[in-house]
Amino acid sequence: MQVSYIPVSSSLTAPGDRRRFAGFAKHCGIPISLEGKPDVSEVVVLSQAADLSSWVKTGKTKTKLIFDFCDAYLLESPNWRKSLRGSVKFTFGKTKHLHLSYTKLLAQTCKLADAVVCTTEAQKQSILQYCDNVHIIQDFQENEVSCIKTDYRSSDVFNLVWEGFPFNISTFRFLDKVLARINKEKPLALHLLTDIEYPLALGTHFHQPTKKIIN
Repeated sequence: MQVSYIPVSSSLTAPGDRRRFAGFAKHCGIPISLEGKPDVSEVVVLSQAADLSSWVKTGKTKTKLIFDFCDAYLLESPNWRKSLRGSVKFTFGKTKHLHLSYTKLLAQTCKLADAVVCTTEAQKQSILQYCDNVHIIQDFQENEVSCIKTDYRSSDVFNLVWEGFPFNISTFRFLDKVLARINKEKPLALHLLTDIEYPLALGTHFHQPTKKIIN
């Protein structure tokens, strides 16, 4: 079976590659091609970085299409990023065909796909209206883990470690009261493993210092 994968990065080093399908395929010894074409590859796995507009325009083919849909864009509240995402991706060449509503393009991709992979139950429920073959699969981290913690005792300071993209740090605002309460009971140290800068657009443009978010 010929399995193709449209990746996040050509080097397969982006987290969306090495912690998702590309990492799983490497671990299991599944050979993959990075040149998926309709009616040529038997199975094509699309990452969110793929040109979804071209696949939607092509429509249904004999190729089995799997969409690895990691982010909960279908659940996103209205905001300026959401309203501009489609036109910005087209302007910077991320999509060949203009879709003013990127959310609708994602929904169309889910309809087109033979299966959709997502990350949470809430996300799955939002996708089921477009595709009835939806599977929750967490990030594949076996190749990232170098040791397994066995001692869970805390010291005088409770050390909480978080790893992820800089633009996701803002979600800590939902935990501020909880963390403040813990900090009153026991000193709390928050360790953030992330990038020094983060892009405002498309993962590549208009970099800002991460310290802005942390502050």
